[in-house]
Amino acid sequence: MFSRSDPRQSVKWYDMAAAKGDAVSQMELGMLYYRGATFIRDQDQAKKWLRFAAANGNKWAQSNLGDIYMNGEGLPVNLVAAYALHFYSQYFGAVLDTNAIDQQLLKLRPKIGANMSATSPQFQ
Repeated sequence: MFSRSDPRQSVKWYDMAAAKGDAVSQMELGMLYYRGATFIRDQDQAKKWLRFAAANGNKWAQSNLGDIYMNGEGLPVNLVAAYALHFYSQYFGAVLDTNAIDQQLLKLRPKIGANMSATSPQFQ
């Protein structure tokens, strides 16, 4: 749906579809705001649309929002939220860098307990 020849028109269409609950449009709109691809970068709008898309089950929005939480880009670093979002995006079929997710888990262990691992019942 994104058109390089008329990016403002693309944003208009994404915005209309996103407002009606289309999770793909919500994710695409969130990433356009995140990257500043067609206008000035707007972290608040990016988070808003990525959260809607993630809540609507979009696995790529979950992954992208997980990255934002992991890196603290416009949000406080929240490794638990980052791990959960990445875990669910993988569960729903997103192919992610499992090394990055494993690194998150290693960072979380001191905070949530040394006995927890990706194979623990809590994560299945």
